[in-house]
Amino acid sequence: MLFLAQLIIPSILLASAVSISRSFLDTPDSPPALKVTLDSYNNLVTLASSTDPAISSDQFSSVIGSSYKPVPDSILLSRELLNVGRSSLADYREKYSGI
Repeated sequence: MLFLAQLIIPSILLASAVSISRSFLDTPDSPPALKVTLDSYNNLVTLASSTDPAISSDQFSSVIGSSYKPVPDSILLSRELLNVGRSSLADYREKYSGI
């Protein structure tokens, strides 16, 4: 009899603990998606380059828009962003974004 009590009581406690924790620890609803805008940039310049021959400069221009400025294939995008930052840090912070 004692043996059955030692098996049943912990099982009941465990089952009740699991059911109570599930009711209190439900996953909350996800927050609404944040809208990302580039409104903080004045006269945005977007540098872009690709080593993929299937992506042309015209495709970048159509997706990015009037802010697109191509980076030559011989120059890495990160290097070009560093060059612009070195020449005018204020201008860089105000206008430039790299894709």
